[in-house]
Amino acid sequence: MADQTLTIEELKGQPIEKILQKVVDQQKTLIVRFPDGKEVMIEPKPPLKPLPELEGRVPERWKDAVYSPIPTHGIKGLEGGSRDAVCDLQER
Repeated sequence: MADQTLTIEELKGQPIEKILQKVVDQQKTLIVRFPDGKEVMIEPKPPLKPLPELEGRVPERWKDAVYSPIPTHGIKGLEGGSRDAVCDLQER
């Protein structure tokens, strides 16, 4: 992808929509140079590839297993059974 550098003076009077559409259509980076030498770079976002379709399945009630309370019987300091208690225990 080749860069294109233009001065702000060269872009004056052009609608911003036209400038941005050109960047997207040509898939080129546009560098805009200001009179004081500072520059702004406008680049298109590359298109994302589609996600692959994986074989297999998600078990029913998977959320129940992920979000179920932590069993705490027999573990000193975790009488309440909350996840905060686990964090408190880890910090001790």
